[in-house]
Amino acid sequence: MFGCGVLVVGMAACGQQEEPEGADSPGNGPTPEQPQEGEQPQNGEQSPGGQPGEEQGNGAGGEPDVQRGKLAPPEQAENAFTYDPAAPEGAELVVTTEQAQDSTVMSLQASGLQPQRGYAVHAHENQCGPTGDDAGPHFQHEVDPAATPEDSSTDPAYANPENEFWLDTRTDEQGNAEARAEVPFAITERAPRSVVIHENERTQTEPGSAGEAGGRVACISLPDS
Repeated sequence: MFGCGVLVVGMAACGQQEEPEGADSPGNGPTPEQPQEGEQPQNGEQSPGGQPGEEQGNGAGGEPDVQRGKLAPPEQAENAFTYDPAAPEGAELVVTTEQAQDSTVMSLQASGLQPQRGYAVHAHENQCGPTGDDAGPHFQHEVDPAATPEDSSTDPAYANPENEFWLDTRTDEQGNAEARAEVPFAITERAPRSVVIHENERTQTEPGSAGEAGGRVACISLPDS
């Protein structure tokens, strides 16, 4: 009474019982064929890591926000402004913002800047305008209560790369540069509205001057949240 075909656990051992042609596993339907290691998914599917150059959502935060702009003088600019020859007209900027549940990654790609030099770069509170000052102060997750519109935060407890987005970078021989900043907070109601390139090569970190980076040479506005 416990021969082949009666107990499922006995089927593999018996090896003689044949399934009816076209039959599927009970209740599961056909099992899709999985790509072997090294094979590309078929029918437009994406592998979990994606392909270079593809834009993917990050799960918790959805699709990344991407803003592109080409630097132009204020009277001609659409969303990317140059205020100084240190950021040449025609240079191109791409800012990508990706959110997870409790962190945010912002990255910068630049081309056409001055070659082989550093730039201090930060996210700011306001969108760009005819002057560099229009972008306002640095975006801070926890806002320095001692800061004012006239006197920006220079307290390292607030003006630091864990509480702000710092994207200091250095260009190569062709004027190309990349930078990436990851902060331990998610963007909620308040969000950065621009990314500003400064004339100094590095952001200062000392008390009384933390966050300072010299004049503002360029700015790209970020999309509304």
